[in-house]
Amino acid sequence: MYGYYTHAHTLMGAKERNREKSDGLTGSIQQTVQNIILNLTRQTGIGPPIG
Repeated sequence: MYGYYTHAHTLMGAKERNREKSDGLTGSIQQTVQNIILNLTRQTGIGPPIG
């Protein structure tokens, strides 16, 4: 359990090391997914409309 926690901590990076910022990680994941969707939409011309 400790090893997993430490590993997750490392992945989060310096900005996200505080426990209070744990939902910041969720926000950045959502932002990343959104960016991927937007990039796919631009490249393929399919997907949700941008705007």
